[in-house]
Amino acid sequence: MSSKLLIEKTSLVQKYAIVEEKILKYIRVMVLDKPRVDEIYLGKVEKYNKTMGSAFVNIGDHTVFLMSDQSLAEGETRLVQITREAEKTKLARASLDITIGGEYAVLILNSDTIKASKKTRGNPGTIELMEELAKIHDASYGILLRSKADIGNIELVKEEIEKNSALLQSLKSDGLGLKYSSFDENEYIQNL
Repeated sequence: MSSKLLIEKTSLVQKYAIVEEKILKYIRVMVLDKPRVDEIYLGKVEKYNKTMGSAFVNIGDHTVFLMSDQSLAEGETRLVQITREAEKTKLARASLDITIGGEYAVLILNSDTIKASKKTRGNPGTIELMEELAKIHDASYGILLRSKADIGNIELVKEEIEKNSALLQSLKSDGLGLKYSSFDENEYIQNL
């Protein structure tokens, strides 16, 4: 029996299909017409209301709504992360608090501290891991250790932090629009 994976992509739609012996066994259509939660964009502030601490930010094909206690200037470019998808008459919501989640740690762009999850704060292995990470941490981002992370898997934690740190640095590249999405097409295809 032969199986084929068919993929079709446009700027707004991705289609994945599995065909076995000329019979369609599976199809998934993903519409990419709006920003999704956790995606990170480089956007340009279109309008800023100082009184309300809110802004409209152009992220390329869309405008999102941003609440911020930071002062922003019209025309300024900033990284924003989608916190709520657009609804019928409401724009997607965004935040300046950028996070990249991993299995062992969450990196926080506008922070420089190392913290542990509430579940493991007092765990000796977690405390030892935090001390080891403090020796190599460059303070250009913060780290929140998840409950899986402790000194027993320090190499895996370091690897993940290095990979996501490089990703955070690459987000600052020029050009409005999508900079990061947690959708991993290769992983998705392997799971089909």
